[in-house]
Amino acid sequence: FGQKRNAAGYALIAVLVFSPKLFAIKTIDYQRRLNPKFTKRVRPETRFIIVHSTESRLPSALRTLSRGKVRRGLYVTLGGHAHYLVARNGAIYKIVDPKFWANHAGVSMWNGLEDLSDYSIGIELEGYHNIPFSEAQYSSLERLLNELKEKYQIEDRNVLEHYRIA
Repeated sequence: FGQKRNAAGYALIAVLVFSPKLFAIKTIDYQRRLNPKFTKRVRPETRFIIVHSTESRLPSALRTLSRGKVRRGLYVTLGGHAHYLVARNGAIYKIVDPKFWANHAGVSMWNGLEDLSDYSIGIELEGYHNIPFSEAQYSSLERLLNELKEKYQIEDRNVLEHYRIA
């Protein structure tokens, strides 16, 4: 009886320790920094997740993704360029709530469907396409992808890299 009780206790501990809710992704809510001129509109459907590289460092990426692109001291876009950014240290920044449209895919097409920002969630990885991403980024990206794929019922084949749709 003592061994059964210990086994049951260990099973309970395993359930508590390895519960998916305990591993819920902690994000840094960056939505308050979103350009106030960015119009939030609900995206009618979510079919894809598009993964991008920022091609810049974290401060510049956060500023551009949330506030907009600047040319000659003036904003030429209104921000809202991604839903999430995964920093090199693994921190996840939530820039636009994934229920809203974000202008991350630009001129895009996949299997005859155009304007993929209308159908997708955009995740940016801090860094450059020619420099390997960090293990912390890959770990956070995996957790974020798993959560979003489950929530929106997105299959692996519909998680795309930006170069495939641009």
